[in-house]
Amino acid sequence: MKLSIPLLVMSLVGCGSGPPEQVNLSRTPDGRLCQRAHSSTVDSLTDIFTSAGKDMPTWVSKDAYVEKCVSMGFDESQLRCLDPKLAGADPAGCKETMAAVKAKSDELTKWFADQSGIGKKEGAK
Repeated sequence: MKLSIPLLVMSLVGCGSGPPEQVNLSRTPDGRLCQRAHSSTVDSLTDIFTSAGKDMPTWVSKDAYVEKCVSMGFDESQLRCLDPKLAGADPAGCKETMAAVKAKSDELTKWFADQSGIGKKEGAK
């Protein structure tokens, strides 16, 4: 019994354990909203590209988008307005909500487009 107590204490304090696990951002409340915004954006853009008969870009990965989106520090209502499907339900409210963070929102949009290769001219690198 005496031997098991030190082992228990060492396991509780993490003695000898590896590096701490990274938090899966897509499981946080903000991460879930960013993940939803990514999915809705990709769905909307896919419909636009398909309707226009354009080649489909390679969308930035959901994980990369979630990481970037969460790091930008949007609040919950702003994150909801990043989702085209949710924003469409209240365009006036989202316009007002996003006014204070327009530069940040534009930065995320530009980053998404750049990472997905949207807007690059043929032959440009």
